[in-house]
Amino acid sequence: MYFRTVRAPTEREVRLIDYASLVAGVAIERHRSQAALQQAFVGH
Repeated sequence: MYFRTVRAPTEREVRLIDYASLVAGVAIERHRSQAALQQAFVGH
């Protein structure tokens, strides 16, 4: 997150970033899993 002044993130912002990184990780894993399944069934 960007702000005009330098400051530490609030507890709420830290939780939001933590949640966003968790969601991103799930999305990346799902994409990789689907790509692997497609590769296995469709062929190389």
